[in-house]
Formats: sequence, C-alpha cells, structure tokens
Amino acid sequence: MSEKVIKCLILFLFLPVFCLNAQQNEEDSLEHLLKQSKSSIDEFRITRELINVCADHDVKKTIALCEHLHLLGLTSGEKPGGEFYEWAGLYCLKSSKYEKSKIFFGRAIFQYIYERNPTKIMECLAHMGYIMYIIGDYGQGMKLSYLNLKMIEISGYRKLLPKTYNNLGLLERSVDNYERSIEFFMHSVEIAPEFGDTLSLASALNEIGNNYMLLNEYDIALSFMKKSLFLKLENPIKNGPGIVFSYNDLAGFFYRLEEYDSTIYYLNKALIADSANIEPRSQAIIYSNIGECYTLQGKTKEAMESFMQALKFSKQANLRSSYQSIYGGLSSANASMGNHKQAYDYLKLSLIYKDSIFNLENQKQINELRTIYETEKKDKEILLLNMETEKQAEKQRKQIIIIISVIAGLLLVSAFAVFAFRQKVRIKKEKKRSDELLLNILPSETSEELKAKGFAEPRHFDMVTVMFTDFKGFTGIAEKMSAGELVAELHYCFKNYDEIITKYQIEKIKTIGDSYMCAGGLPVPNVTNAEDVIRAALDIQHFMNEYRKRRQNEGKPFFDIRIGIHTGPIVAGIVGIKKFSYDIWGDTVNIASRMESSGEAGKINISVATYELVKEKFICEYRGEIDAKGKGKIKMYFILGLMVT
Repeated sequence: MSEKVIKCLILFLFLPVFCLNAQQNEEDSLEHLLKQSKSSIDEFRITRELINVCADHDVKKTIALCEHLHLLGLTSGEKPGGEFYEWAGLYCLKSSKYEKSKIFFGRAIFQYIYERNPTKIMECLAHMGYIMYIIGDYGQGMKLSYLNLKMIEISGYRKLLPKTYNNLGLLERSVDNYERSIEFFMHSVEIAPEFGDTLSLASALNEIGNNYMLLNEYDIALSFMKKSLFLKLENPIKNGPGIVFSYNDLAGFFYRLEEYDSTIYYLNKALIADSANIEPRSQAIIYSNIGECYTLQGKTKEAMESFMQALKFSKQANLRSSYQSIYGGLSSANASMGNHKQAYDYLKLSLIYKDSIFNLENQKQINELRTIYETEKKDKEILLLNMETEKQAEKQRKQIIIIISVIAGLLLVSAFAVFAFRQKVRIKKEKKRSDELLLNILPSETSEELKAKGFAEPRHFDMVTVMFTDFKGFTGIAEKMSAGELVAELHYCFKNYDEIITKYQIEKIKTIGDSYMCAGGLPVPNVTNAEDVIRAALDIQHFMNEYRKRRQNEGKPFFDIRIGIHTGPIVAGIVGIKKFSYDIWGDTVNIASRMESSGEAGKINISVATYELVKEKFICEYRGEIDAKGKGKIKMYFILGLMVT
C-alpha cells in the first residue's frame, strides 16, 4: 500500500475527531475572548460567533447565548437582526422551550417589521400559530393564524398556505369545530403538492383521520391515517416527528375501538420510531396514553410507571394541558394499589388543572374573528373583480402596511403586558378562577346571560328528560373504604359519567353524595332528549358493569348503580346570590327521582311518559304499575337494550 493511500485512509478515519477537536478549540478560544472583551460591541460580535459554533451540538447553551445577545443588543446599540431571532425561536421550538420560542419569534417579527420584510413576518406568524396550539392558547393562536392567512392572500406568498391551513385545522378542532377543521386540512391537502410540501401534506391527511375518528366514522378515519403513514414511510420525513405522531394517532384509533393490545403496540412503535430526536412533548403524550391503556387492562403497576414517565416529560416540555389527565391517572392507580394518601394528593392536583385551557371569552373572540375574516374575504373577492391591476397592487401594498402596523400594535401591547404582569397577576388569577368556576357550575348560555346582565331569567321547558343515578347500599360499602379510596372511586365513576353525557349533549345538574343528576333537552331544547338520555344511561350501565367486574377480580368492594328516567316539563334557573347553582324544578324531577328509587340495581327504570317516546327504538320490559312514594302507582319499564333494525 502506497504512502499516499495510507495518509488518505488515516485522514478518512480520524477526520471526524479532528473536526470535533477543531470545533471545541474554536469554542474555547471564543469563550476566552468573550471573558477578555472590554466593550459591549466586542462582546456582542464574539457572542454571535459563539452561537454559530454551538448551534449544531449544544442547543441549551445556544439558547442561553441567544438571550445574552439580545440583552447585549439593548446595551450596545447593535441589532442582532430578524434572522437571528427567528433561528433562536427555532432552537427553542426544537428543544420544547415553547414560552421562550414564542418570545424569540415575537422579537423576530418586531425586527422584520423594522427591516420591511413581510415574507419573514408571515413565516414567523406561522410558527407562532403552531406554538399557541401546543401551549393551549387557542384564542391567540386563532388571531395570529387568521391574520397570517389574510396577509398570505394579499401578498400572494402561497408557499405558507399549507402550514397555515394546518395550524387553523388544529386550532378549530381544539374548540370542537370538527367540520371547519376538516375544511382547513383539505385545503392543505389540495395545495401542499403544488410546493412539494410532503410534511404538511402527510400531517393534514393524518389530522383529517383524527377528525373523522372523533366523529366516530372509523373506516374513513383509518383510510386517511394509512395514507399519511405510507407517505411518511416513503419519504425522508420518516426521520422527523411526523412518524411518531402517526403511530400515536393510530394507537388512539384502536383505543377508541377498545383494542388495548393494539393500542399499546402502536404507542411503543411511536416511542422507538425516532428515539434519538423525539421531543419531550411527544413522549409525555405517548406515556400518558400507555398509562391509560394499562389502567383499563387492570395493570395498575405498569400504569403508574407510565404516568410517572408522562409527568416527567410533561414538566420538561411545560405541557400544562396534560397535567389534569396524568394526575387523574396517578390518583386512580394509587387508589387501586392502596396508596390512599398519594391518591388523594394526586386527585387534588388533577382538579386544580381541570378545565383550565379554554373559556367562553376566547370562544366569543374566535367566533367574531372568524366572522370578520369570512366577511372581509367575500368583500375582497367582489372588490377585486372591479379593480384595475395598478389599483389592486396599490391597495395590497397599503393593506400590508396596515397589517404590519396591526401586528406591531399587538406585539407592543403584549410587551407592555409582560412589564405589567407582576401588577396584574393577582387580578388575572382571581378572574380566571371566577370564570372557571362559573363555567363549571352553569351551562354556557346561562353563564353568558349572567355575565352580560348580572342575572339570568328562569326558563320553562316543555319537554326535558331527567336522569337520576344512585349507588345501592352506598353507606355500607363506604364504611369498607378509606376516605382517600372513597373519594378516588367516586371521582373515577363521576368523571366517566361526565364524559358520557357530554357525548350526548346532556347537561349535568349536580351531584349530592353518591347521587348524580343530569337532564337532556336544556338549555337548548330538542326533540331527541329522551333517546339521548337513554343512550347515555346504557353507556353508564355498560361502564359500571365493567367497573364491577374489575373490582370483583381485585377482591375489592364495588358500587351497584340504579338509574331512573322520566320525561316532562320543568323550570330551570339559578339559585342563590353568593354560591350560584343551576337547578331544575317541577314534578318531572320528583318523578324521575322516584324512577331511580323504585328501580333495581344494575337496571335502567323509565316512566310510561318516556316509554311512549322511545318504544320504537329500545327494547323495553313492562313492570306493571309500581307504587312510587308520594306519587301513587305509575307504569314503569326496564330498558333492555337498543332495538335491532
């Protein structure tokens, strides 16, 4: 072998080591110069060079240097530039530092406004819209994304449309606007191929599948999810987070079908799909989902381990929106293992984070913003048909200036809010607590009326279906449980009831001890409330049957449920002036209560009035005329199941 070949071979084998050493030497040299620098301008220049050296291998250090450079820019008079702030935002986004990422992208927008660069402003707004979705600030995310969409339409910078449509699809789904969400994702599917944007296309297909899954259209959902997965596997994006999301969402699909082994299989696939780059946010979601599956399978120890992992990664990513479900899972798992003190502590934490993401004020602002956008879009289309080309271009330039000014104004307001935060935090905290409390105890329509007028008028409803549930022998069973376990079990049962009645648009009225009361057909009247309530009752019955089997297998005491239902007129309104309570009154409520107390454990007992409304859709067993306390003899029926058609 020639000497030249040997030298080349040595160079090939050891070049990476030489490069790493050279990089480290450069980093050390710059840090030494930084310590020796005597002017803020020199320090600014050296710090910027150091960022370029560290960016590829030490994201944490890079972020710290970026923050330092920003401060140096304020003192030295040097401007880091919009591109620097944009890259700093991307560094933070990559490492799940979402709040810092939001700050850097905000600074980038400020700088790009100064540099008169609308294209870069739109790119940063697209990133901001996605960050707002991740951190659960859906109202602000909507504002920024609709604003960005308008800028894109005016400027003609269509390359950003797929990403912006995807952001709007995610945000609309987060506030339960599924049809609107699908519409935005379909726009992305249509436009992404035009720019070769495979990542946005695959993401949109997967999210369309998620929407159809939430709408219980499983065949359509699976079709879109498979298209997305195949696209990701066939393209370089398989090394990105997209493949992780696909496996996680496929797991969610099988979870809804109660195929838990398949669910856990796909969740584990998600964890290993890109183990070197998977971000803490994704790991938190996946481990939480695994914990939920193990809980349903009765594998308590495995569930607890998974929830603890989920909690660890949620804290790393500051993913506060997931805390409520994780703490709830840890509470149930600890209760099942007899760790009642821990179960109670986790339950309290779960309740603290419950329903803290979205409120009526945000919803109202979003609806107004959406209406304005749609109206302006139609007006713009009509106007453009009658404008000459030069006038169109001039108007577009003016509109871009106006929009940039609006963005600047929004950001200035945000900057002022940061400075005023310490003074306003107490007021905001109290308002948030009062809003959350109001939404938790009153229907949305009643809450809006109360906030607008200071009071809410009582309302009469001609046809409402009231359901009562109660646990047979509750006092005796409760004596066999510790206080912590009792609270955990009641929370577990009532939480699932809440989820079931929400699915059928039934309003929860109240719980008293072990009694649960809800009603269909209010605050928005409908003619299907009797059927809706019985379907919910069947779901609750099924849930309690599975619950009883699990508790029996574990050798633990369990609750047997009685369910009573009656349909008729009621009056609804708010009781009290200090502690608001939405309640319903009338003979219908009393009869529904008698249906429950006159029933049998494990069965659904309905009155003849409800029977006449649902007899064509459900299999009913006539019980005869049963004496109901204080009401005399009433014809009653047991619901046996859905009618086979």
